Amino acid sequence: MQQPPIQQHYDAAYRFQSTGDLGRAGSEYKLFLAEALHRLANGRANIGEYAEAIPLYEEALQLAPGDSVLRLDYSGAAYDAKDLPKAKLLARNALDANQFGKNQSEAANDQNAKAHLVLGQVFMETGQPQEAVTEFKAAVAGNPKFENAYALGTAYLSLLDKESAAAVFAKIVAGLGDTAEVHMEFGRAYGEAGYPEEAVVEFKKAIAKNSKLPFAHYSLGAAYLNRAGDSAFPLAEPEFRKELAIHPDNALSYPQLGRIAMSRHDYKEAEFDLNRAATLDPANPDNFLMLGRLYTDMNRTADAITALRKAIATTADPSRNRYSIQLVHYRLGRLLVQSGDVEAGRKEMKLAEALLLESKLHDESRMERKPTMAAPLRQTHVAAPVDVEAEKSFEHQAAPLMAGSYSNLGLIAAVSRDYAEAIGYFERAAQWNPGLEALDTNWGKAAFAGRQYEKATGPLSRSLQAHPDDVQVRSMLAVSQYMLHDYGRALQTFQPMEAEAEKIPLLASMLHGARGEEYARGGSHQQAVDELRTALRLNPADTGAKHTLALSLIALGQKAEGDKLLAELAAAQAPAKQD
Repeated sequence: MQQPPIQQHYDAAYRFQSTGDLGRAGSEYKLFLAEALHRLANGRANIGEYAEAIPLYEEALQLAPGDSVLRLDYSGAAYDAKDLPKAKLLARNALDANQFGKNQSEAANDQNAKAHLVLGQVFMETGQPQEAVTEFKAAVAGNPKFENAYALGTAYLSLLDKESAAAVFAKIVAGLGDTAEVHMEFGRAYGEAGYPEEAVVEFKKAIAKNSKLPFAHYSLGAAYLNRAGDSAFPLAEPEFRKELAIHPDNALSYPQLGRIAMSRHDYKEAEFDLNRAATLDPANPDNFLMLGRLYTDMNRTADAITALRKAIATTADPSRNRYSIQLVHYRLGRLLVQSGDVEAGRKEMKLAEALLLESKLHDESRMERKPTMAAPLRQTHVAAPVDVEAEKSFEHQAAPLMAGSYSNLGLIAAVSRDYAEAIGYFERAAQWNPGLEALDTNWGKAAFAGRQYEKATGPLSRSLQAHPDDVQVRSMLAVSQYMLHDYGRALQTFQPMEAEAEKIPLLASMLHGARGEEYARGGSHQQAVDELRTALRLNPADTGAKHTLALSLIALGQKAEGDKLLAELAAAQAPAKQD
């Protein structure tokens, strides 16, 4: 069995590195990491955590900027989170990357179709259905699959062009067959577009072809309610019960039955139905909203408050169902005030007012055909525990391989003396596995070699703590601390290796210089002068030691020599005169 691409890239990277082909090894490590980050980002997006997916997508794009599939997945996740400008930009970029003329591959055509689909969805979301039709037509031209054609049909319905929509649906039937599933989707499109009569017709056709099709009876009952409101309860209720007789765990039928039971004040049956709905679909805030209404009618204020709080907690998108969460905050606020918690109640009322204003502005923008750009959602939906666990499991498995890959990229960059890039890779490796063997040592050495002493001290300190007998690491850390003028810590680091340091002129200079700086800081200027003179004899280029020596000499009354040293420093720092 052929290995998946992600594993192929990792194995290839390891193989090339073992044979010394570092260039190809680096390329394969980047491809592996891009695939892994892509998979992790998709996973985060799929469980509703868009905010956590963004940096993963962005880092993947840095490693594989030409991956149009990655851009399209990122674009889709951005659309789901209402990050519409980002979704639009990524889809456009994917299209630009795939424009190779008329003889494009089937894969490129499919990717273009996906990009046009996302663009059409963005236009629909921003109240621009005519522009959406153009994009959906392009999607169908690239790939006439059901999803693209269906989107085009729904866009026509939003323009009240029922004739064009019917023509598109007829083509779907011609291509896919006259099936119950197809009629179910047509009914849903008509129902959501405000054509309940046509929806009823389509759902009846679906049932005629397959009376046990999931959601068919439920959808017909819902269409009856959309067509005639509460007066259709006698027609709708039998359909919901037929649905449950075939599919007992249908989470959508129970709330409808609960609503019907509430209308006839059968609170016991309504409570059973609504609790059953909440158990089957705990991420649906509508179930808790209806429970809140029920408990309010039953004068069970505490239970109503609990249910409404759950409705708010499970609402990832405030604009859902035309900002229906606004009503939840309002009702919760009233109940809290009535129960004596006035401050909390007023807070909920203010939230309700803000959401009402936001809803009004959104509706006005749509009426005036102005695109609306909502802030991206941090969380697009509440994920099922099993999905979260699967995502964590993959991340747990991938993290060590990703850390090792970043670390190896850091080593490859360090060999090429690109220390800034190496530091970046080591930093990323630490994000995935801070305890990776030799990571801190290699990281600190790269930063030291690149003279980025501030970035060297952290990893070198951790490396020395793990390996206190490593003289090379100790020397690098002491030098880094000295160069950062952290003389007290430099002395502490030097202390266990003073004898070895005295044998190396540069280290000996810094050791004496650190002592001199500490003596001067403590006011012991004579000892400072002795140490700093020794440091400068070993390294005359140490301007910091010369400056402190000058100040200590002046403090001891030896102003002439001190001023002379300061003048030398000033002359060395003065810009050269132009001829």
